[in-house]
Amino acid sequence: MENYAEETIAVPKKYYVMITNTTVHVLDNMQYLFNELYCRTDLFCEVFAFETLEEANYFAYKRYGYLFYTKFNKDEDKQPIALPIAGTYSLGSQEYAINANFVQQQNQGYLVQKNTTGTWAIDFMNGFGTEMDLSNLVYFMADNAVVYPHAIWILDALKALPYSCNNYIKRFFHRYGYSVGYITLPAGELFFDKKFFDAQFEEREKILDIKEIEKQNMPVKLAMQGLMI
Repeated sequence: MENYAEETIAVPKKYYVMITNTTVHVLDNMQYLFNELYCRTDLFCEVFAFETLEEANYFAYKRYGYLFYTKFNKDEDKQPIALPIAGTYSLGSQEYAINANFVQQQNQGYLVQKNTTGTWAIDFMNGFGTEMDLSNLVYFMADNAVVYPHAIWILDALKALPYSCNNYIKRFFHRYGYSVGYITLPAGELFFDKKFFDAQFEEREKILDIKEIEKQNMPVKLAMQGLMI
């Protein structure tokens, strides 16, 4: 099993968006991300990594709004969390206190991953895979070789790999057309905790050649990464 936690790798700073049923986080620190993931009690949890804080703020607002009105508030009468438009934050609904006491929560936190058989399904622009270890997940999200990663907790571990593969395929065809060639997938099924990387990703990006457009229009850039709702 890959062990990113034991490696010391200098990587550019990334910004993280974490969303659960009751919390929204925009974070700029790997340890903060680990703490929030460790202490969460919601089964539903998504994590994304971005290149800039502006991207993270923009995406958090759109993604949380979409989830709140289509999923989180279906059977309840509660108000959405009012999110800042800039900066980093950890916010929760009135029913949930975030990190009131991290030390105290350590004994009751990590409930989801310790007491369930689920795993993380991960898709990114240049691959997909699964991860069961929380430290490894955080290090993987921070790795500069992983392009715009998205991870979601899947309670049924057997469904995690198909989910991550399908999301990768969706993102591939969202970004690329016929001019870059056809999608590359693993020759056989991946094992748990393994990752597939598209060896032709850099070449595809050169052929696509829309970097200047993406620099000028951040929403377009995120949409072309297959991330916008």
